[in-house]
Amino acid sequence: IEPHRINVKFQDKKLFSHSLSIPFKVLHISDLHIELKSPREEKLERLIEEISPDLILISGDILNLSYLNNTKSINYAIELLNKMIAPYGTFYVSGSPAVDRPEVLKKILPSTNLIRLDDSSKIISINDNYLNIVGITCTHDPKIDQKKYKDLISNNDSTINLLLYHSPDIAPHAAEENIALQLSGHTHGGQVRLPVFGAIFTGSLLGKRFESGRYELGGMTLYVSRGLGMEGLGAPRVRFNCQPELIVWELY
Repeated sequence: IEPHRINVKFQDKKLFSHSLSIPFKVLHISDLHIELKSPREEKLERLIEEISPDLILISGDILNLSYLNNTKSINYAIELLNKMIAPYGTFYVSGSPAVDRPEVLKKILPSTNLIRLDDSSKIISINDNYLNIVGITCTHDPKIDQKKYKDLISNNDSTINLLLYHSPDIAPHAAEENIALQLSGHTHGGQVRLPVFGAIFTGSLLGKRFESGRYELGGMTLYVSRGLGMEGLGAPRVRFNCQPELIVWELY
């Protein structure tokens, strides 16, 4: 039951120097792990339409590991991703190398409207404010990945830097840079969470330090999404005390 109960969480953060009449709405989606069409994906479609975001950011892991070669899953992933439409675009960074494999992405991305940020950045203008979306391809080696965004970060006072990266593992280093907000996933919140203790296992190199939710690291905010799907192969298809989630950011 719980894997199909998508929780929508609202977060807000003051970023912009020029005031906005209404907040700029960013929808963060992570760890889709699509298998085949299910009530979860059907609800996701309805929620995206209801939320009506200005910008959509996807932090990796499109297909479930057990369905990487399933033609029906690939076709449905394309169908679903093409319904993720926002006025300022839908941006994507790849997730775990074992899941978002190059040969799989080649079957999916060209048939979608996703804008892939592959160790690259894109600046968008929002009513005289500028948001620099920095997207880093995850290798799960923080020493490699934290070097990639050095030249992509804007040091212009009028530009805000947002880091989109699959895992929270580079957050301590990113917090030392001129980055206001990092959006990540990968941990699934543990999928199974015990009262008080929280996640039993996170898959993060930093263990339980950033298992899920919002963290303030100096001047940078990190949010680690519990994601939508579940692990594949031999991992149990279960969520306990860890509902899948969408994060809606209202940026001012």
